[in-house]
Amino acid sequence: MMGYFILVILVLAPGVWSGDWSVTLESQCALKGTSVVIKCDYEYPYGHTVTEVHWLKQSVASQLKPVLLSDLPSPPDFKYVGNKHGDCDLKINNVRPMDEGLYYFSFVTTRDRWSSKYSAHLTVRELTAFVRPTTVSEGYNVRLICESGCPSRVAIVWFRDGQRVSEPEFWARREDAGTYQCAVFGQETARSASVALNVHYAPKNVTLSISSPADIVRGSSVTFSCSCEANPPVTHEGYSLYKGEQWVSLGQTHTIFDIQPSHSGLYHCQATNSISWMGIYVVKSTEIHLDVQYAPKNVTLSISSPADIIRGSSVTFTCSCEANPPVTHEGYSLYKDEQWVSLGQTHTIFDMQPSHSGLYHCQARNSISWMAIDMGKSTEIHLDVQYEPMNVSGSVEPQQVAEGGSVNLTCSSVANPAADSYTWYWRRTHSANSNSILQVGSGQMLSLHSVEASHSGLYFCQARNSVGENNSTEVLLTVETMNQGSQSHLIIAGLAGLIVLVALVTALLLFWKKLRAQNAVSGSRVNGLISSVREDQLDNIYANITVPSSPPLTSTSDEADVIYSTVTIKHKATNVPPHINSKAAEEEDSVIYATVAKSRGS
Repeated sequence: MMGYFILVILVLAPGVWSGDWSVTLESQCALKGTSVVIKCDYEYPYGHTVTEVHWLKQSVASQLKPVLLSDLPSPPDFKYVGNKHGDCDLKINNVRPMDEGLYYFSFVTTRDRWSSKYSAHLTVRELTAFVRPTTVSEGYNVRLICESGCPSRVAIVWFRDGQRVSEPEFWARREDAGTYQCAVFGQETARSASVALNVHYAPKNVTLSISSPADIVRGSSVTFSCSCEANPPVTHEGYSLYKGEQWVSLGQTHTIFDIQPSHSGLYHCQATNSISWMGIYVVKSTEIHLDVQYAPKNVTLSISSPADIIRGSSVTFTCSCEANPPVTHEGYSLYKDEQWVSLGQTHTIFDMQPSHSGLYHCQARNSISWMAIDMGKSTEIHLDVQYEPMNVSGSVEPQQVAEGGSVNLTCSSVANPAADSYTWYWRRTHSANSNSILQVGSGQMLSLHSVEASHSGLYFCQARNSVGENNSTEVLLTVETMNQGSQSHLIIAGLAGLIVLVALVTALLLFWKKLRAQNAVSGSRVNGLISSVREDQLDNIYANITVPSSPPLTSTSDEADVIYSTVTIKHKATNVPPHINSKAAEEEDSVIYATVAKSRGS
């Protein structure tokens, strides 16, 4: 190996700065991929000023003259880090093998120029990594060695699969297997070529798997596969399959082509390699339970509720069956009248309503059912929801009736069981206590004959069964009294009387003309009684005579005057029961009076 040496360049002419011209260079050994600084110092006489500096390179085996670095076909990644006052250091980054060679320095002053006659030799080497031993069994010692090729000692760091390694010597574990590289501390990007460490260890993570349909059904095929991590790998003969503690076969795989219930049980496998034979115990997998499955059977639906299911109560449906694997929550379905209701083994209706009545059944399925095997279906259960009468309504026909007529009151409802009792009630609307309610009858239809005015009011019915009772809304019954009919008769009679009065006036006018011809006319009063009254009421009749307040119709000159008056006779008020036809007793009598008077001569 070449040691450090110093090149002294004699000056050609005396200088004021030092009295001599000189360049001092220091050879370097650099590692591939690292950075290196070629040390350089120079001197020149006093009175000179450096204007230019240059570095040149010459290949070791070449007889050609040195060439400026910038003029090289593939120049190094260099940088002048000196100055123009005596420091001429050169830094080369990412050193390559082609950068190896002889380097010269030259400079130019205001009065002269100078070039070094000797060179600095740059040697390029690579790091080399070693693992001792390269193959080791788990638990044995491993040592990492890194050689640089340069005489100077450098700090070394190690990497395994790109991750920093703390110590270059250790006891081998299976996780230590991998590729190793070394690098110079501080310049870790420049690493050596990788070297592998192979760690042998016994099988670990031994697993047994089944290659078969998701559900193992009788008659299907099942393949057992055993796998593990081991170095060296486990051979075919290193695997063994066991059912319980009974050996089944050798090999990494084992197939049963016609699975039967007798094949059900716990299976595991064992794996061994050359390390296992060196005293390390055989590794065993976890057990797998092999179970032959079948679709649901003996599906039943039950109801937990009282014997009679009443509206508003709660009912819970429960579906059960035999199946392997067991039916999950989502495997049960409840149906009503072939319509899907819900998923789940149980279903509760907290507020039963009549609409919930119907035929219910449940279905059960498991993973076997999905393989086209029929789903299990329970027998049907009839759910009958009982409820008190609802939508109770009452009607009256006709709603208005004259006294003495007949009325039918009808009550209807929806109930389960059907309503077995109907009761009718009457609220008197014209009584002092309108809130008084009387029971007037029973039956779905109530007929009232010879109704009276007192029968008017609001009626409602109450329907009842074994569950409960409800009332209808109230309906109004109006009974027309005979007084109301007499008033219409009086209007007609009044119109007829008016017609008679007009005819009578016409006759009197004719009679007046005759009297005038005779020049002797006497007044007479014509009284006509239209209706008769009882003797015990005569005083009352005259007491009720009403004389019109309008003045009498008077003729001019010798014409006779005729005055017409209507006397209305009212009966005393009598207490007549509402159910009695009192038309004749309550009619009003009228008397029309006429007065004829002759005017006196003036």
